[in-house]
Amino acid sequence: MGMSRSGSSLTTSIVASVLGNGRPELWRGGGAEYPADGANQRGYYERSDVVALNYEAIRRAGERWYIFPHGFAESPRAVSWKNASPYFRGRAASIVADMDKHARGAAWVLKDVRFARTLPLWSPHFSGPLACIVPFRHPSEVAASSRMSMTDRLFLWQNYLLAALATAHSLRCPTMLVAYDRWVLGNATAATTKAAGGAWPGARYQQLVDLVEFLRCAGISGLPEGPPPSEALQRLILPSMYHHRLQAIHTKLPASVECLWEELRSGRALRWTWDERAGTFAEPPCVGGRPPSSVAPARDVAKHHHDGGAGGSGAWEKTH
Repeated sequence: MGMSRSGSSLTTSIVASVLGNGRPELWRGGGAEYPADGANQRGYYERSDVVALNYEAIRRAGERWYIFPHGFAESPRAVSWKNASPYFRGRAASIVADMDKHARGAAWVLKDVRFARTLPLWSPHFSGPLACIVPFRHPSEVAASSRMSMTDRLFLWQNYLLAALATAHSLRCPTMLVAYDRWVLGNATAATTKAAGGAWPGARYQQLVDLVEFLRCAGISGLPEGPPPSEALQRLILPSMYHHRLQAIHTKLPASVECLWEELRSGRALRWTWDERAGTFAEPPCVGGRPPSSVAPARDVAKHHHDGGAGGSGAWEKTH
């Protein structure tokens, strides 16, 4: 979950590969695949009915997927419609049951960026451990790949990532931040890591190793023993898929957006203090460009944090 155009499809394909060699039933069960298009020719790794149901849930709440309530950034919170319609509950339960059936006891993954807003409605239907993955990409690159105005897209990026963090905290979901540029660039200045299938830039393969370790620590079963093979990266990551590179974009970020980017890149965003009673963060994160004062120093941020060099990091930890 998170923001569109941030590598969520690529990350889901890698997760599916780790869970079971990319078997389609591990990410779409028996449902129809959301069709590929010009914006994502290799596919979205989504179930069409999941996407449609999430759109419907947001619409029934009187909102649109690209419009957040006024003041959301100052008090980000998980969406929880206590009176979810019987239709939604029935459809969500049916989809989860279908995923369980087709996975045949294996772990599976569902992806839709709008889970950042709707996941609390789905969570009662999950029977096994839940792990939350939030891919992120530089806001200017995301905005440049959109038809919306640059300013609107930057603040939409901010709100979706704040929503994802709030949702993960509210569900006490073990959470990993996944940097898009680590997948596609691999941080060419990093030391090379030898992996099965050849040599890979260290940061790219390290993010794969971190991903597998994160899933294992989150209680996801059936993961491969030992270091994960690099074949998944070789098959799924193509340099040509990296469009709208930051070097070709010249825009000044709003202070709150730049602050959030730094909090994500360092992993500090996982350590914001959550107020259970208020249902939001104890301090407004990045309001006015100021990071929350309650976060730990950068060196103590996460159980696993590997500096990704220019514009990339990977971090994870349990949020409770």
